Amino acid sequence: MNQHVHTERLRRDLGLINSDLERLLHDAADDAGGLAEEARAKLVSVRDQLVELEREAAGRAGQRMARARERVREQPWVLIGTVAAGAFLLGLLGRGRFD
Repeated sequence: MNQHVHTERLRRDLGLINSDLERLLHDAADDAGGLAEEARAKLVSVRDQLVELEREAAGRAGQRMARARERVREQPWVLIGTVAAGAFLLGLLGRGRFD
């Protein structure tokens, strides 16, 4: 679940960067001159790299989630034991504060 939150945050951030790049491309297209065209070409390259990065990140996150689901299906008791141990430790920590 935590990985899903990070994946969504990464997608949102990359989307914001992509929209900023689109605005910069639009602004660069309005300007005349060789420097503007060079800057526009670089911005297009960066945008394309960001799109590819987003695809790769989404693919890796999907693969990791699939592997995690498969592990839980294969060994559910490991997850149950981990959750129980975590709950026990949290209970001990909480108990110490109220005594």
